[in-house]
Amino acid sequence: MKKMLTICFALMAAVVMNAETTTTLWTGSDTAAWDNRIDIPCDWTTVSEGDVLTFTAVTEGNAEKWASFHLLSAAWNKVVTDLSFPYEEGATKTCTFTMTAVALDSALNAGGLGVQGFGFTLKKIELTTGKTPEPAVEDLADSVLWTGEQTID
Repeated sequence: MKKMLTICFALMAAVVMNAETTTTLWTGSDTAAWDNRIDIPCDWTTVSEGDVLTFTAVTEGNAEKWASFHLLSAAWNKVVTDLSFPYEEGATKTCTFTMTAVALDSALNAGGLGVQGFGFTLKKIELTTGKTPEPAVEDLADSVLWTGEQTID
């Protein structure tokens, strides 16, 4: 019983220490354009590789029936190309981007990141940090509470 309680407390502590945190970085209503960059206000020193940016937008009616965007550095260099929202005219849609080493390097060394695109009005940008890593297989071995076989009639 003591071992089971110890395992439960250890798992709860791990969840609390590694809990995901979602922060809204920007809210508003800014129509995307290829000649307009919507800056993402963020302290990039607090972001890690693997953290997730979530973009929420309303897709807008256009003849091409698509809504796509790029992430740009503050110097207007493309960091990530060809991100897109599932297109449904007038619908609120989301798109996520997992921060890579290249994107993080651009954010830190080129003055930040921004969004440039077509076919949508950006409504919100969120950052999710601190994803809990999946436990390694060897970590699970000590938490097995019962092994065996049981027949249920």
